[in-house]
Amino acid sequence: EKDWILCTPSVVSAIYVAIKAFAKENEGVITFTPVYFPFYSSITSNNRKLVDCGLVESKNENGEVKYSIDFEKFENEIANNDVKLYIHCSPHNPVGRVWTLEEQKRVFEICEKHNVLVLSDEIHQDFTYDKNKQISALSLENGKYNSRLIVANSGSKTFNLASLVHATLLIP
Repeated sequence: EKDWILCTPSVVSAIYVAIKAFAKENEGVITFTPVYFPFYSSITSNNRKLVDCGLVESKNENGEVKYSIDFEKFENEIANNDVKLYIHCSPHNPVGRVWTLEEQKRVFEICEKHNVLVLSDEIHQDFTYDKNKQISALSLENGKYNSRLIVANSGSKTFNLASLVHATLLIP
C-alpha cells in the first residue's frame, strides 16, 4: 500500500537505521552467514551483539555446494542471545540461495514465536533462474507476518544503478 513506502539512500543505510531503532546496545541481531559484509559491520559498529547463524554447507550428487538452514540452531541462537532483529537476505547474498516458501515460513514462525522483528533485504529479487522464484516476505501466509516486517528493496542491483543511491522500505 502507498503509505507503507519510505525512501532511503540505500539498503545498507536502512539496515543501520533499523538496527539502531529496534535493538538496544548489546542486544542480539541475527543473520545467516556467510552474508554480505555490511551486515556484520552494521551490527557491530552499532554496538549490537552479532549473532552468527551459519548456513549448513553440503554437496549434492553432482558435487555442487548447497546451503541450507539449521532451524533448530536458528531458534536456539534467538532464544539464547536476546535477539531483537533478524536480517533476512532473500535471495541470499553471496550464496545465491532462493529460499523456498516452506523455509521462509519456518524462519518467520520462529521469529514470531520469539517476538523478533524481521528486516528482509530483497534487493536481489530479480536474480533468480529456472524454477527458482523469489517469494517476498510480504506475501507469506497472506501477510501474516507483516506486523513484524520491514522489506528493503532497490533497483540498484537489477539495473546496475548503485551510484544513484536510492532504495525503498516497505513497512506495513
